Amino acid sequence: MATQEKVLSADNAGKISAIDRAQAVVEFDMSGKILSANENFLKTFGYEIGELKNKHHRTFCEQDPANDAPYRHFWEKLNRGEFDSGEYKRIGKGGREVWVNASYNPVFDVNGRTRQRRDRVLRGDSPPPPGLPVRGGLGVVHQGHGWG
Repeated sequence: MATQEKVLSADNAGKISAIDRAQAVVEFDMSGKILSANENFLKTFGYEIGELKNKHHRTFCEQDPANDAPYRHFWEKLNRGEFDSGEYKRIGKGGREVWVNASYNPVFDVNGRTRQRRDRVLRGDSPPPPGLPVRGGLGVVHQGHGWG
């Protein structure tokens, strides 16, 4: 690897490491299954990685949103490579409410195709902060993960 490539690779690794230290991060495959989660995410939601790996994102939803149109549209949007962010209500281990400010970011392969999603939790609070704008369908806020 050329020196310039090594510098760029080290710079990118440093950026990823900084994000992982400061924010809760979870990665999903294209179907919504959990691939990995960092320590901040696990602490925020009260899980160990073995309890979450290969589980679906629905694990964090108040009720099963599988047949909910906004939930399906959310995943379709991400699979098209579109970014999403917002403040959402999630459910942690034991049914504990976790309110998050999160961004969903598609990850692209070398050919520009979406290969997975990396979600960053910007803040995780419980209960929700005053004046929190909540959005979603069927009384369930759809998609997100948080840390602060």
